[in-house]
Amino acid sequence: SQMGPIIHLLGEQTPDDLLQLYFSAARGELGQNDTELGHQCVYNLPGIALTLGPKRWPELRPCFEHLANDINWKTRRTLALALPEIAKAMGPQITAADLMPVYASLSRDLDEVKTAALDQLAAIVGCLDPENREDKDLLALIVDVSLEPDSWRFRWILAKQLSALFASLPSSTFEFDLVPVLCRLLRDPIAAVRSAAASQVGGCDFVQ
Repeated sequence: SQMGPIIHLLGEQTPDDLLQLYFSAARGELGQNDTELGHQCVYNLPGIALTLGPKRWPELRPCFEHLANDINWKTRRTLALALPEIAKAMGPQITAADLMPVYASLSRDLDEVKTAALDQLAAIVGCLDPENREDKDLLALIVDVSLEPDSWRFRWILAKQLSALFASLPSSTFEFDLVPVLCRLLRDPIAAVRSAAASQVGGCDFVQ
């Protein structure tokens, strides 16, 4: 559990043996039947990603992918919360190619994981290059959440991020995607969702 802070502290001076030990732990290769080990590894993943940088992503990617499929939902939830920090460390190209597919999967996970992923929606969009922010799957996710029938809390989480999404997404997405989502949430049957959407209107660029 102390490997992550030590690696982050040592930075480029980290002994390769210590890095390899973390990689093995994160990939579940230590032969320990410990559901908390993955959770400990993912908790330290943003700091290690910042330490290693994008050049060493090929080494870190198998750990990331293993943790994204960890049997412990707490590990997947923590990864969802950590994605923006990992994205900042790795840069927009890796974010678009490798992080966004995992984000999409986590946003369809158990409610506890999905909540964490949706909380980071605007933050992860902000880590993409502008040309990747018009991704059809990303826009479909936003629309789908605004139509979420099973839990109003997901719609509420989306509503709270509308002004940030308007600021991050290209204007070409407004007419057919974001504006209909905003209007839908302003008419939501749940008062908390309507209130959250209304609080965002003044910050939406198309109004200003």
